[in-house]
Amino acid sequence: MEPAGGGGGGRDRLSNLPDCLLHSVLSCLGSRQVVQSSLLSPRWRHLWRGVPCLDIDQREFPLDLPVPESPAWNAPEANRKAFRDTSQERAEREVQLWHRFEDFGDTLLPLHAAASSPPALPLDAYRLHVTGAHQHRCLYRWIRRGLARSPAALHVTNGDDDEYMYNEVPSFSLHSHHYKTDSLPLVLQVATRLRRLHLSGFSLPEEFSEELTADTCPVLEDLRLERCDFWFARIASLSLKSLAMEGCSSNCSYDGSTELALAVPRLVSLNLGDVQLPVVSEDEMPSLAVASVTATRDANAYAGGVDVLKSLRAARVLALRSFNSAELFDEEPKEFLKFQNLRTLTLTECKIGDECQVLRHVLHNVPNLERLVLDDCKVP
Repeated sequence: MEPAGGGGGGRDRLSNLPDCLLHSVLSCLGSRQVVQSSLLSPRWRHLWRGVPCLDIDQREFPLDLPVPESPAWNAPEANRKAFRDTSQERAEREVQLWHRFEDFGDTLLPLHAAASSPPALPLDAYRLHVTGAHQHRCLYRWIRRGLARSPAALHVTNGDDDEYMYNEVPSFSLHSHHYKTDSLPLVLQVATRLRRLHLSGFSLPEEFSEELTADTCPVLEDLRLERCDFWFARIASLSLKSLAMEGCSSNCSYDGSTELALAVPRLVSLNLGDVQLPVVSEDEMPSLAVASVTATRDANAYAGGVDVLKSLRAARVLALRSFNSAELFDEEPKEFLKFQNLRTLTLTECKIGDECQVLRHVLHNVPNLERLVLDDCKVP
């Protein structure tokens, strides 16, 4: 793109587009790139402040130094010194990058909000991705400031898989008092506009499930939880249409809870993968169209299972992973698998019986089945 009036007679057609279209384009970029667009021309200087979607992403500040390879135990002292120097240089560079990212995160929202008259315009989406999981104070501050902008979609990712396993996991709450970590005034914000909530790498307290109700989140439709520890035993929402839980573990056993109950009658899509607690549904889900359930076992936990499957009879597409033939056939009456709406059934890593009893049972009791997929299934 050439600036208007630049040499070569080029035409800046992109800058001639209306603000609403340019804001839509910029919303697809990371906020660091969006801010950098202000250098293109005077026309773009303040354009970024009207973008309705903000994305604070630490991955936009990559560490450009490789991890040094540790020398062998009998390596010369010169090699050892080079390793120490390289490691120190990398550590110093990492600290510098974190400070740059912290400054960026601290200034982005205030500068963006200053472009509109108080109160600041609400956001369509606020996305926050922090890989330095130990920096909880900054993370809480940025979450609180994002909630103050009443986003319709909130995506917050904390750390990667290694950080989640070996570092303290921060807690998440929609109540702003949870994030009182500095001297800034508290924001008494109710998520009345929140339609989509995606969280990864958090500990979810017992009151989190209470925040999902109509009093706090009256229009919430999409909830996705990944790599989260949860302390509640029930998810209830009259507005929720999509629920996904991947790699989540429960701490409910401390209070005697033995299962996670779902009260989501309007659910259309359900995905339960590696949820370390049995999941049951309190009611049928008549609007359910797509469901995916993984039965996971370890030394102390059992997730999935036939209890939740009983409530999936309305599904048109069903994917099951790691179930055995007893769960799919022997332990329930034959009426269990009479799914009148089911068109596609996918069985992945399932045990289908020594004489393929599960397949025969499915073919006899699912009258409208059009597609059956077997992926890495086993017979005893």
